[in-house]
Amino acid sequence: IDMLRKVIFLVLLTVSLSGINSSAQDSISVGRIKTGVYINPPFVMKDSTGLYSGMAIDLWEMLGRNMNFVAEYVEYYNWSDMINATLTGEVDMAVSSISVTYDRAKLLKFSFPWFDSGLRIMVKDSGKGSMWNELKKNGHLQTYIWIVIIIIALTLILTVIHRKRDKQFPRNWLDGIAESLYQLVLAIKTGVVNNKNYNWIGKILAVTWMLAGVGLVAYITSSITSTMTAIALKNDINSLSDLPGKRVGVLAGTVSEEYISNRSIQTIGYKNIDAAIEALIANDIDAIVEDTPVLEYWVFKNPEQKLRIVGNIFHPDKYAFAANKKYSTFMDNLSVEIIRLFDNEKIKALKDNYFGNVH
Repeated sequence: IDMLRKVIFLVLLTVSLSGINSSAQDSISVGRIKTGVYINPPFVMKDSTGLYSGMAIDLWEMLGRNMNFVAEYVEYYNWSDMINATLTGEVDMAVSSISVTYDRAKLLKFSFPWFDSGLRIMVKDSGKGSMWNELKKNGHLQTYIWIVIIIIALTLILTVIHRKRDKQFPRNWLDGIAESLYQLVLAIKTGVVNNKNYNWIGKILAVTWMLAGVGLVAYITSSITSTMTAIALKNDINSLSDLPGKRVGVLAGTVSEEYISNRSIQTIGYKNIDAAIEALIANDIDAIVEDTPVLEYWVFKNPEQKLRIVGNIFHPDKYAFAANKKYSTFMDNLSVEIIRLFDNEKIKALKDNYFGNVH
């Protein structure tokens, strides 16, 4: 019996010490937290003095003030290195626009998500695909101008004729011109002309206009249709379904790389968004797939670059902070504080600061 009591005592002591050690490992709520970061504007940015900023940094600093910790930042130059450093304990936490995925959640402890995101596509826009430029290039725009000139001339001629021959015709010039224009368009649409004020020459001209109007409508319809078809062929990347067979730039080690690669689409990995965009401009790739806010922010900050975002958001995901799993208790407390910041609209204020009221 004494031996049994000693065994039970030793087991309880071991469990108690294990709990104390686990608690000690997780007791980083006060002090310095070694924080891995990855530059990904507008969530993590770095100025010429080495100072970090961005929405994720601002939120992390706010949490630090509220929970009494100070971040010691360690910069990594790709996603994989930052995530691996967190897994191995080289850093305690990872702060950036980190998407919560099933595979990552098996290895890391995530906080409560603080940003909703999703993937979109960026393509190069030369401007040649606009309706205006296509009409001009194919000569349709010049034809339209001549059509407008002819209609204006006929409207004025009709107005003069009606004012002389029809006593009930509006005496006000603006009203008269509007009435004549209406009759011209009506003749094209219905094939009927009010010919009571025409002599035989006027009637022949009216019939000629009606017949020409049929060809005019056909021409306008066909020219617009062909122009829209040309635009569709030139801007042949408009959605996820257009990417097979294309060279797609992604950030190496990200959700976008995994998602696009799993669909048997050729991907080329880049270390950051600037490198990917440089490749897109140089025609080394056909498109970029990346998180929507990252692409939108880049386009907003670089309006001089002829790039645009196409298609709807696909593969929606959420951003959260990540930590080594030994800090589970701390991350639970951090999540509670994030929820509190949602409730008092502090996080909304941060979003508005970087994105306006769009997100």
